[in-house]
Amino acid sequence: MRGGGTVRGGFISRIYILGLAFIAIVALTTFASHSYYKASLEQEMQRNIDFKLENIVEKISGELLHVESILDAAEIVVELEKDNDDQILEFFSADIGAKQFSDLHLLGYPPG
Repeated sequence: MRGGGTVRGGFISRIYILGLAFIAIVALTTFASHSYYKASLEQEMQRNIDFKLENIVEKISGELLHVESILDAAEIVVELEKDNDDQILEFFSADIGAKQFSDLHLLGYPPG
């Protein structure tokens, strides 16, 4: 009876060892795949941030170009009508002028 118990004990200890080895392999595989996907996710997030930032910069540049063209138009009107304040006032108070110059809030000026 004693000899059978030793064989059974050796078999059970081998199962425990195989189980621990299996758990170690699964843990290492999980850790390695997590590290790989974490790095991939970080790269994708950085590309997404770069894309959004580039998009915002393009929008701001477009708005600034628009405001610059409005200011250039206003400069031309003021230059041409230096002596005629009524004409300048009419330009700035016209619907087109009021709408365009409401965009000056982009430069920190109050609209209107």
